[in-house]
Amino acid sequence: LDQNFPVQTQSTLWPEDLKLSRLDEIDPSLTHDTEDWEILLELEHRGFDGFITNDTRILRSPREMVALSATGLTFVATDGVGGNPLKANGLLQVHLEDIVRDTAVRPMTYRLLPTSKSAMSASKRLADVAAKRNEPLGELRRREAAAIHTIVADTRPHLLGLLARRGSI
Repeated sequence: LDQNFPVQTQSTLWPEDLKLSRLDEIDPSLTHDTEDWEILLELEHRGFDGFITNDTRILRSPREMVALSATGLTFVATDGVGGNPLKANGLLQVHLEDIVRDTAVRPMTYRLLPTSKSAMSASKRLADVAAKRNEPLGELRRREAAAIHTIVADTRPHLLGLLARRGSI
């Protein structure tokens, strides 16, 4: 892990065969007055499998890409998360297991980006469900509401008040 990558990442539960080490634990001298291309070559020389950073500028640097091409490292960069350690760690958690399994070609680079979330009101989402089923929205709503009401009345009567207050069922 690059020295600028969130330290919380190390405390995450990773697969047993995966060990993450920070640069300052490997060799503190690698964290200052050392160019990124030098770090890549040093990691290869020391037998490491990859390098994880949030510095995506490395991906656009010809010198770093030439150095990386001379190694067997996997290079992972989180992008679009700013300095947010929770987001950077989350991106890594989502993708690292697949990256580790993807060993077909080395060296390899991965640029991890957060995907946009799809926010939509429940009413609009229900309308989409009805449209995909080619069913009138009102009919779908009435049928499903009746089913929910019947089940709640039989098995969870304490929820009837909630349904009445919400008025949609």
